[in-house]
Order: sequence, then C-alpha cells, then structure tokens
Amino acid sequence: MKHPMRTYAGWLGGVIAGALVLAAILTSLVDPWRVVGAPWSIKSLEPYREIGDAVRVGKTGMVRRGAEWEAAVFGTSHMEIGIDPRHPSFGGMRTINLGMAGSSILENVALCRYLMEQSQSLKLVIFGVDPGDICTDLDTRKNTDFPNSRLADTGFSIERELGYVFGVPAVEASFVLLGNALREKKSERDELGFWNNFYIMPDIRRHVTGYAPKLFKHEAEMWAERPQPPRAAKVTTLTELIVSLRARGVRVLVVYPPAHALLLVHPSENLPATIPWAAERRALTAVCVEANRHPSSGPPAEFWDFLTPIAPADESLPVLTAGDQSMPRWFDLLHFNSEIGSLMVKRMMEDNADPADVTRFGVRVDSDNLEAHLAAIREAHRRYCETRRDDVAWARELMGNLSAQR
Repeated sequence: MKHPMRTYAGWLGGVIAGALVLAAILTSLVDPWRVVGAPWSIKSLEPYREIGDAVRVGKTGMVRRGAEWEAAVFGTSHMEIGIDPRHPSFGGMRTINLGMAGSSILENVALCRYLMEQSQSLKLVIFGVDPGDICTDLDTRKNTDFPNSRLADTGFSIERELGYVFGVPAVEASFVLLGNALREKKSERDELGFWNNFYIMPDIRRHVTGYAPKLFKHEAEMWAERPQPPRAAKVTTLTELIVSLRARGVRVLVVYPPAHALLLVHPSENLPATIPWAAERRALTAVCVEANRHPSSGPPAEFWDFLTPIAPADESLPVLTAGDQSMPRWFDLLHFNSEIGSLMVKRMMEDNADPADVTRFGVRVDSDNLEAHLAAIREAHRRYCETRRDDVAWARELMGNLSAQR
C-alpha cells in the first residue's frame, strides 16, 4: 500500500507538470512578447501584442520575428513616439522602430548590437541621443527590464529563456493579450515598434506646471552653470558602435531630438553668453568625426541636431481663453508627434537641399559648421524670447518658483 504522502506528492507533481504544459502551450501560441518564436504561434494576434512595461524584452522579440531589417530607429520614447518606420522617405526599406522609453545610450547601443547580430541586411541606423545623456552618468539598465532581456551581458541564460515560456509574467501577458483581442483593442506599439497611441495632455499649461521639476531638472547642466564633461565610457561605447556599423557599410545618423523651444529658454537672459547643451553638441560632433577617421565601406556618420528653438519647435502655447488647451504636435513639450518626426526623416533623407544650412530645422553638424550652428542657436533663442514673450515670461516664472523651492 502506498504511503499517503507519496500519493499526495504524485498528485502534486502531476498538477505542477500539467500546469507547466498548459503554460507552455499558452505562451507559445500567444507569444505576447514575440520572443518564443514557435512556428505555431497565432499570427492573427499580431495587432494586439502589447509589450507593456517589458519594452526591452518586447523589442528584442520584434528584432527576431524573422525579418531581415534594413533600417532601424533607436533612442528613447521621443524617437519611439515620433518616428514612423513607414515613412515614405525610407524608400521601402524594411524599417523597425527600436526606441525604448526611459532608455539611455548604453541600452540603445546594446540593442543596436543585438540587431546587428540578427540582421545582415542593415543599411541605415538612426540613433537618437537625448540631451542630458552623454554628459551625465545616467545608466538606465538596472531600472528597466534590461536584465530580463536578451540584451543583458550574460550570454545565453536558460533561466531567462524558460521564463519566457513558463514564467508567471509571460502567462499574465498572454491572458492580457487574449483579452485585448476579444475587445479588439490594438496595442499601443505596433508590430514595427512605433508607439502610435500616445496620450495627448488636455491642458498643456497644467501639465507643465505639475511636472516642472522634471521638465526643468537639467537647467543647470544645460546652461553650463554646473558644467559636466562628456562621459568617456559613453563616448567610447557610441564611437565603437558607429565604427562597427560603418565597417558593414551602414549609414549612421546620430540625432539630437527636438523639444519644444520653451524648454530651451534661459531663466533670465534673452541673449545668454552660453548655448544650451553646448558641451553635448560638441561631444556628439566629435564622436562622428572620430568614427569617420576609421576606414570603412560605408558613408560618413552624420550628426543631425534638431534641438533648436525654431519652427516647428517654437509653436505658441494655447491662449488661456481657448477651449482646447492641448498641443497635438507637442504632447507634453518633450515628446513630439509623427508630424514633427516626418519633417525630421524627410530632412535627413533628402538630398536636394544644403544639409548644413544652420537656419533650417535639422542641421547636419560637423567640425566646419559647428561654431556657426551654435551662434545660430543663440540668435534663434533671442528671437523666440522676443516673439513669444508671454510664453517665455510664464516659463521663467515657473523656473523662478523652482529655484526658490530648492
């Protein structure tokens, strides 16, 4: 006669084994993050695959969907929201948006290298670098799902791979996806990685007032009141990536993404002696110059600066008496919509206009025009402060209140 504990253990083991089998069937059929890659996964669920907070895991899944990607966009949520990979200026190249909300240079370099391993057809990389990244110690890898993704510098991890199939988060994500499919609720990020359902702030002034500490947190670094040198590790990591890409013949466009001009306003001066983020602009110019010193079959790397206080970034805030207080092209002054992103892509990909024209939105900066570009930004700042006096006065009052609270 069997001991009762043995019988119980047998039943328990059977239940656990059955649960694991069911979990594997569910996650491989649904594949919410596209990382399992089973040939029997349900293709009709593609529009509903919502990666949610598992952005790094989900973006590596998009890379491995079996496509030979020819062009890719990297950066933070600014690039993820603003650059539509279906833009006609990409000329029909198979393009994916691999921007990751809340990321930094180090995460994006890791994802780009992962793409290089997976796709041999790469021709174009647009690499966004947010202001306040290359000249600070910002490292977002420990604060995101990076350690749980294939980007983690740990090689192959059986524990991680099993988690994609049997893990509780994977099972939960599968049920969420099925619920979305039943409700026909499409994912915020589509199958090409484009975040096409970003929330527009209904009252931009109220939002900016509430988030002023975050929006103006880099004010001292921006105006060199608290100078920060470029971080050698980030400079080296980015330079080495560009060299590797160019060695494969890939065109590399390093992008300083735009923000609304109000976030570039000096706290007190219309014509300040310094230029906002001058050290970072110089650093990114130097990165491309250094990378281009290496022999390559690819075209020279280019640094494109869109962080300037000119149209379309100089749009006035809604008048207080207006019923609609939103700014559809500038969701929260930091993030821009695909209309602005379209102007960026078209500008970088066009070949019938002078890309070094410092008066235009989007300047291809190199060692020859860097100083003229910085001078043009200073003059544009003066013009913006004079033509948008009410907006500037409102922003300076906010900055003054923040300074008093510190």
